[in-house]
Amino acid sequence: MAFNIKKKNIKAGNDEEKWPANLKIASQRISNLELKNKILEEELRSLHERFVVWQFNAINHGISFEKLNNGSPEIDREPMLIKYVFAHILRNLNYMLSYIYNQGVVD
Repeated sequence: MAFNIKKKNIKAGNDEEKWPANLKIASQRISNLELKNKILEEELRSLHERFVVWQFNAINHGISFEKLNNGSPEIDREPMLIKYVFAHILRNLNYMLSYIYNQGVVD
């Protein structure tokens, strides 16, 4: 049956195959992934070039691999958090006092 339908379509000049929606979606996804892959490959190539330049400069300036591999110093964020919370409390307190003063509660 499918053979006869295909044969009839070819004779009528309608030999273009139509993909079901799920194959079209799969094809589009493949295309998108291929494009993303090309972009990532180019980004990787660019990062590799940059690394080679950094490596060359580090060696020329006498920076050892040990120094390069030292981790970043730990950042103590707690004092910053306390400052932020304290500033927030002061801002709210200022707002409340301003509201009370404007309402005539305090002379």
